[in-house]
Amino acid sequence: MHKFVEAIKSRINLTWTAVAVVVIIVFALMYVFLTKTHSIGQATLTWNKNIESNIAGYKVYYGTVSRKGDCPKDGGYEKWVDTGTTTTYLFKNLDNKSTYFFSVTSYNNAGKESCFSAEVNKKLSVSFRDRVKYFFTRQK
Repeated sequence: MHKFVEAIKSRINLTWTAVAVVVIIVFALMYVFLTKTHSIGQATLTWNKNIESNIAGYKVYYGTVSRKGDCPKDGGYEKWVDTGTTTTYLFKNLDNKSTYFFSVTSYNNAGKESCFSAEVNKKLSVSFRDRVKYFFTRQK
C-alpha cells in the first residue's frame, strides 16, 4: 500500500510540475507576443498637391496629441517628416490602440513654410490576425 501511495504522490507532483511549466511558458509567450507587436500599426496619409508653382516640398506633422496652434511656430506636434514633393506617406511602427493626429504644411523654394492644413486623426486598431502574422513574419 505504501508504494501505491508514493506512486500517486509522485504522479500528482509530476502533474502539478507539468502544469506549472505550461503556465509559465504560456505567460512568457503572451508577454513576448504582446510586447513585440505593440508598435506595428500603420497609417497612410494622402493630400492634394499645392497649386502654387514654387512649392519645394511638404512636411507631415504627427503625434498622439492634437496640435496646439495653427502654424508650426505656434506649437505643433511631437514629430514631423519631410516627404519632399511626394503627396502620400506611409507611417509605420505606430502604437496599437493609440489615436494619431496629422497635419501637412508646404514649403517653398525660399524655405518659407505654410501654416498647418486641416487636422485629421486615426485610431489604430491592429487585428489579432495581423499581430500573429507580424509576430511570425517579422525580421529578426
